[in-house]
Amino acid sequence: MVLMTAAPAALVAWRQTDWLADERTAIGEQRELTLIDGTRLALNTQTGVDIVFDASQRLLRLRGGEILVITHPDSLSRPLSVQTEQGIIRALGTRFSVRQEGNDSQVSVFAGAVAIQPVQGGSDLHLSAGQSAHFDRRQVSSPAPLLTGAGEWASGVLRVERMPLNLFVEELNRYRPGWVRCDAQVGQLLISGAFLLRDTDLILSAVSRALPVQVVYRTRYWVSLQARTV
Repeated sequence: MVLMTAAPAALVAWRQTDWLADERTAIGEQRELTLIDGTRLALNTQTGVDIVFDASQRLLRLRGGEILVITHPDSLSRPLSVQTEQGIIRALGTRFSVRQEGNDSQVSVFAGAVAIQPVQGGSDLHLSAGQSAHFDRRQVSSPAPLLTGAGEWASGVLRVERMPLNLFVEELNRYRPGWVRCDAQVGQLLISGAFLLRDTDLILSAVSRALPVQVVYRTRYWVSLQARTV
């Protein structure tokens, strides 16, 4: 089918490798869980999350990667929140995703609403269904419409619309061991389609049929997309 000074101790601890997380996925792996309160949690590729449930809270601490959360009513009326390095997302009866990458967190809301609070203060931003926003430790962007294909990774699909090929390759690299490189000569070609994530080689083959590019395998783990030669 056609994202030398001493670091503060807290920051160092946060950025420990995801294998220390309660739940984690490898490159290309996706998992679905049902938590003890009935909340459903999906982990995308290369994701680590800690699950902290106690008498007063339901907290999902996202170490890195991307999760999709479908909340469930709680008999103890405990709030459900997702914490990233950049801040807190409070669920307000909802279905939403959170992606943490580098110094930025991205939130997409598919049903209900959430409230976002950056770690270094500022006012909460409320997002409703059909909206997304990104934030760092200081501020939250203005709400924007959901991107094409947002959340479809949970169904094993990467859907894009007129995405530059270099950005598409960056996204594909999240799901594939090794490295796919896109030559600058073809990086601004636009690609659209829905691609099944279970086989990234088939995705590369589909790209070569849809665009004037060729896929060059130097090894299984080192692949280049180049302009097609006549």
